Amino acid sequence: WKRRRFLSGSALAASGAATLALVGCGDDDDDDDTDGDGNGGGSSPTATAVSTPTATPEADVVKRGGHLNLMQGAIRSLDPHFDTWPTCSNFGTNVYNALIKFSPDFTEIQTDMATSLPEQPDELTYTLNIHDNITWQDVDPANGRKLTAEDVKWSIERQMTDEAGKFQHAYFFLGAVDSIEAPDDTTVTFKMSKPYAPMMSYLA
Repeated sequence: WKRRRFLSGSALAASGAATLALVGCGDDDDDDDTDGDGNGGGSSPTATAVSTPTATPEADVVKRGGHLNLMQGAIRSLDPHFDTWPTCSNFGTNVYNALIKFSPDFTEIQTDMATSLPEQPDELTYTLNIHDNITWQDVDPANGRKLTAEDVKWSIERQMTDEAGKFQHAYFFLGAVDSIEAPDDTTVTFKMSKPYAPMMSYLA
């Protein structure tokens, strides 16, 4: 926009200069000295002032920080396994971490607590390694202890229930995950009962 604005001003200036040239070069058919003073008797062309284009000021520098206030209904639960309602999910993503996560524009899956994206030696196996320096918040019941693969295993198995209405995320894994293994503190392996395309997105 700025560039077009500046070029527009330049075009106007060029147009004004062309107008002046036409006025200065116009043919004077009256060559006689009508008033006998030897100056031709014609009036001199008057120059037209041409405005100088001014550069458009630079846009304001983006100011980061501050607060965004939103109005919405009451939150039903902060349990990340309980509710798939967007309001609760939005709060959850600002409070809890996951093994992997979506990029801000939701175009790719990135690592979060996992050191890399899952290894898939076959279509029924997902193996992830978690960072060994992650700790829980320093409150009961975890009291700041180190996160382990057993915690990840428990978290997913907790959701795999057919108890009606208990966890709305149950359908993510129930009937799809056959078993979860934690062979050491930083490795967790998911064994699937069938090829399951949405597994990566559900872990995120």
